[in-house]
Amino acid sequence: MPRRSVLTDAEIQELFAFPKSPEGIVQHYTLSEEDVVVIRQHRGDPQRFGFAVMLCAMRYPGILLDAGAAVPESVLKYVSAQLGIEPDAWSQYARRPQTRRSHLVELQQIYGFRVFRKDDYKRLLENLKELAVLTDRGRALGEKLIELLSEQKILAPGTDTIKVICSEAAMR
Repeated sequence: MPRRSVLTDAEIQELFAFPKSPEGIVQHYTLSEEDVVVIRQHRGDPQRFGFAVMLCAMRYPGILLDAGAAVPESVLKYVSAQLGIEPDAWSQYARRPQTRRSHLVELQQIYGFRVFRKDDYKRLLENLKELAVLTDRGRALGEKLIELLSEQKILAPGTDTIKVICSEAAMR
């Protein structure tokens, strides 16, 4: 195990931040017609909207949102405008924990997302070693790791795991 992290807490926060620019929001959170069809199958605006926001977060930045997670107002407004739902529906989403859990399972089944597994660790570490030879910048390693996770539809593990993978790649 590496002794020190090559990523600061601020860099980790940036890796998992929602886009701030209107262009970034449009790029990452524009729903397809197929997405809207799936979303509309859910009952009630809060459940539809919550399902959509969860889908967006899984796509970018590749995370599972906790119930009541803070999502930027700009993201909520953009997603809500596409669905014709008020953005405050997010605060009403998943009052029952079972709803959120069933949506997470459904999103994984329909869109092919999966959680990070032990066997992903070594494979991703091997993929990062090539970049680690070229740079010791933790931020670059973190960005590449997030890119690899996204390409493979693997939901990001905890921040400690991200730090350890990047630090170990740099150390090797």
